Amino acid sequence: SIIGPINRISPVVDATSRTGVIIAEFENVFSQENVGRVFGDDFMTVEIEAKSDEPLWQVPYGAIRKSAFIWTVSNENKIHRKDVTVQWTGDGMALVSSQQPLVGERILMTFLPEEIEGKFVRISESR
Repeated sequence: SIIGPINRISPVVDATSRTGVIIAEFENVFSQENVGRVFGDDFMTVEIEAKSDEPLWQVPYGAIRKSAFIWTVSNENKIHRKDVTVQWTGDGMALVSSQQPLVGERILMTFLPEEIEGKFVRISESR
């Protein structure tokens, strides 16, 4: 593999070709050892490794309240507030970080007239 830093990523993926422009810098990409592997104006598959100092979770964007928290539903069907920081949004989803683990949590999607800590909710069956 050829490794190099990404300088810029297009904010939009073309819906038809499902491609996006990535500007990356590869030192010595046309060196003798890489002959026949890379061509100018060619397409390539890129694996982007992303690192975060804190865990990230993907949640439906509509679950986020006031861009600051979500409600989770306990096994006893009571809602509990979990503070989140929105890191990225797109295609109806959001990547969020949180000081509280969100692994395996049921997330409230429906807006309730009154959303308070510990409120009992009735869960409809999934379809």
